[in-house]
Amino acid sequence: MLIYANQVRFGRAPGVEGILGVAARWLSRKSQESISPGLLRESRSMRLRDASQLQTWIEDSESPQLLALRLTHGDRDVPGRQWITELGVQDLGTGSPVEASIVLATSEISARVTSPIQVTRPLLVENLLNECAPVGDTPGLRVKSLTSDSARAFRYLVTDERRASPLVVVSPTPAGTYLVDCDRLRSLLVGLADVVQIPADADTFSLADTLGKEHVAWHGAINVLFIPRTRGGERFVPRTRLLADALNEIRDEGLSVESELLSIVCHRTNLAIARRHITPDSVREAGLRRELVRRRRQAEEAGSTAELLPLYEKAEEESRRKIAALEEKNLDLEVRLEDMDEDNRTLGYQIEGLKAQLAATGSRPGIDDNTDCIARAREAVLAAIEGAPTPEQSLQVIQALYPDRLIILDSAWRSSRDSLGFAYRAKAFDLLRNLAGPYWDLLAGGKGDHEARKVFGNAYAPHESETVEKNKRARALRTFIHEGTPIEMMSHLKIGVKPSAAETLRIHFEWVGKLKKIIIGHCGPHLDHG
Repeated sequence: MLIYANQVRFGRAPGVEGILGVAARWLSRKSQESISPGLLRESRSMRLRDASQLQTWIEDSESPQLLALRLTHGDRDVPGRQWITELGVQDLGTGSPVEASIVLATSEISARVTSPIQVTRPLLVENLLNECAPVGDTPGLRVKSLTSDSARAFRYLVTDERRASPLVVVSPTPAGTYLVDCDRLRSLLVGLADVVQIPADADTFSLADTLGKEHVAWHGAINVLFIPRTRGGERFVPRTRLLADALNEIRDEGLSVESELLSIVCHRTNLAIARRHITPDSVREAGLRRELVRRRRQAEEAGSTAELLPLYEKAEEESRRKIAALEEKNLDLEVRLEDMDEDNRTLGYQIEGLKAQLAATGSRPGIDDNTDCIARAREAVLAAIEGAPTPEQSLQVIQALYPDRLIILDSAWRSSRDSLGFAYRAKAFDLLRNLAGPYWDLLAGGKGDHEARKVFGNAYAPHESETVEKNKRARALRTFIHEGTPIEMMSHLKIGVKPSAAETLRIHFEWVGKLKKIIIGHCGPHLDHG
């Protein structure tokens, strides 16, 4: 899995030698082993003292000079996962900047390795930025300010098709504070995105009039504006906005807001940067091409080309291997593209959910359907036994086990299908099982919610934030129809905080004492805050 990718250009001083010096010190600290810069100037593979593997490639017979290194080591806490860090360096000479690309990825032995990954910037990147000299147009070298005076220029920048990096707009809270450390955020995003801070005394209403509401933020929210795109002949700016409630929720989960924003940016930038990465393959291929050219010249001078045949065969084998690797990457890309344009899919989901709530018609899908009922039930039960039921399958199994305790609304079935790719399925099933089991037992036995909720630990939220409960649209999204009666469901179970259906799930429900039943209205992606 591709975690982080960055590409930065550095000045001629300290140049390649400076970059290799930084890399050598980084490797020495990680492995507790003395590694000299000269060691990285030779193509080799070696096992280090900490059991990690270091591989280096170099092609410096002519310009451009190319170098690559790869460090592979196991995860200390997650068996079956390896971390892979690659550094590629290209020196064009003739006064041009030296280009360095860094990629961080993981490799899992199977799909059962599902422990969540915290997106992080490799320490090597921080060391390079601190000890070498990135060129002046590198994104994120300083925090920019967005004021009424700079608003018109910023509006042009936002929609400029030549803009090559995202903009992260950070707004102050009404109290004049910020929910993120802008300097820390800028440090994490150097090379990837610019951080734009709205001053505490700025008139955000005026900024919204000048820029458009979609391009600004207010009341502590953060708006990530990605590179402009064109669809259907019209240009638009994809964005991800995190409201103050979402940022506070991330903190309440014990996570870093800055790291969460880094993951949001990387989700959009990784693939484009990885395509330009100076890989070990590209270094090897450059060496092979140069050797072919050199041998061909020698053969032409000698009047014979027979000795070129082994080199051509080697080149063909290398090409076949690269094509196979590209096909594998392409398949992975197709899967990952399913998670793109999250904002558009979430909006479509919300519209469909509202329509379903207003209509409140149609038969309940799943375990009650006569057609293929047994097959559906069998698949759901087997998935639950194996520990990986989808949210919809979890609902099917729980409904079959506790038909006298639960009412699952159409809106819950619909939303569960929007979470088909949810990663932490076993945890979702456990929450539903506790909801219909121990939680129901305590409530039905006369215990209050304050006592019953303890079965969920930190996964239970008895209500929404004040901002949500005061927002009409947010309340409407959390209002579900049962037998013609609207029921607000502010109580919910939660997994994750990221704006992604693959990593975040919400289960909204209401206990109806006179029926002694729990009504589930939603079991899917995080509902909008407003």
